[in-house]
Amino acid sequence: MPQFPFPVGVLLFNRPQYAEQTLRALANQQRSVPGNRVVIVIDGYDGSKSQKSGQADHTADVARIARDIFPDATIIASQQNVGIAVAFDLLEVALRRCDPQSKWYAFFEEDYVPHENYLGILADLARQSSQLPEIVAITATGELFVERSRGVNSVYPLSRLWAFLIRSSHLDERRPIIDEYLAAFSDTSYWERNKPAIARVLANTGVLPVGVSQDQVKLTLLGHFGRYGISTGSTQGEYIGVVGEHMDEKSYASFGFEKFTRAFDSSQVDLTALAPTLAREARVGFATKVADAYVIPRFVAFEARQRERARPRLSRAISAFVRGVRILAGRET
Repeated sequence: MPQFPFPVGVLLFNRPQYAEQTLRALANQQRSVPGNRVVIVIDGYDGSKSQKSGQADHTADVARIARDIFPDATIIASQQNVGIAVAFDLLEVALRRCDPQSKWYAFFEEDYVPHENYLGILADLARQSSQLPEIVAITATGELFVERSRGVNSVYPLSRLWAFLIRSSHLDERRPIIDEYLAAFSDTSYWERNKPAIARVLANTGVLPVGVSQDQVKLTLLGHFGRYGISTGSTQGEYIGVVGEHMDEKSYASFGFEKFTRAFDSSQVDLTALAPTLAREARVGFATKVADAYVIPRFVAFEARQRERARPRLSRAISAFVRGVRILAGRET
């Protein structure tokens, strides 16, 4: 079995139970990764959201696990918390230093555990994408923009950049905008960033600011440059991030993340034939996501305000009084 041909980067933080599962899964891939082509960045505890909320510091345990599983890896540990956006940037820089000539780089976070053939699928799809420069990101998480109209053993436009390969040429073209984005919160922590100010910075670069988290920005930049990413029709691993920056047990359950269910046969995928369909699906899928998340809710809220204003004044006053009582009683927010 050939080795995985691209450098692999992993971003870890303060969750040893997650780090061990993901790193061991990467170490046990059918398409193996030489340890000296693995880069691990461990974000610091000092100044982190975990520290502010009183959680214990487990970063030393995370570092020990990383060294035990990948003794030859490049491990970069920060004492100070830099946040996921800067940590990802540190990982990108270190990966490119590891192999400046690589056409693709793999990025993983600690909370997605890949199935044993995950890297093999990424490598096969990257090989098929060599003559399709508009495809610049590849995952096998099954997180999609569109319905699985071609069945689960096909590929579709991705909706999340998780456990992904990304083309080096896209890293180059997006770099000036990423630098502007990172500079916009260089004087504060990522989780305390000024979101309206960052949205204005993005708009000034010509980017439609549909979100200001690092993953939303990078997903937006795919379309900004006329690119798109693809994912398998089924998940080839398991997302385990129940507790994290943007997730808790309740929100995790609401997403309905899937677990690995069946092997994906990448040899049955013809990316060249699918490329026009994928490009169209990517445009429609992203536009639909923007409409559902931002445009339609504004119209719905506007219409609700109009209906409220049309109600008799006494009826509105009674409703406001009842809502005030419920808030005071702790039954509504």
